[in-house]
Amino acid sequence: VGVFAACLGLFEVPWMLGMNRIYRRVSTRNALMIGLAGQALFTLSLAFLTGTTLLFPLIAMRGFFYAIQNISLTLIVTEISHPANVATNQAITWVTMPALAAILTGPLAGWMYENVGPRPLFILASLVIVVGALILVVWRRTIDTARHERLPLHVN
Repeated sequence: VGVFAACLGLFEVPWMLGMNRIYRRVSTRNALMIGLAGQALFTLSLAFLTGTTLLFPLIAMRGFFYAIQNISLTLIVTEISHPANVATNQAITWVTMPALAAILTGPLAGWMYENVGPRPLFILASLVIVVGALILVVWRRTIDTARHERLPLHVN
């Protein structure tokens, strides 16, 4: 199943190549929320997966949502960062935060998987993704104004 799932990561490539067409119609923030909602739906679907039959279509669907989430997040971090801090903020977004999340939530996820089961684990994970999307909705004005008030990290 692992090799099968890894090969299906190729479903992301066509979507990443054609993403410009989507951004002509949808704002970056809305595209990110669509990507997060799709990732939440994918994770929730995994909670109720009983065999490998539906794994192929689920991962094919995930390709679109994963691509739109990653590209949108990259664009938003670039838009709201001061030009002198873009690389630092991208590193924090793509390296530091996921590593911290794995360190902080890994033991809890392992405990949940072993003691409660995979279904509640995936349901909780999808709820966390939905909360992230809702935070974007609630803080949309903050994100929009951050584009205009960008300051470098080394302000004296």
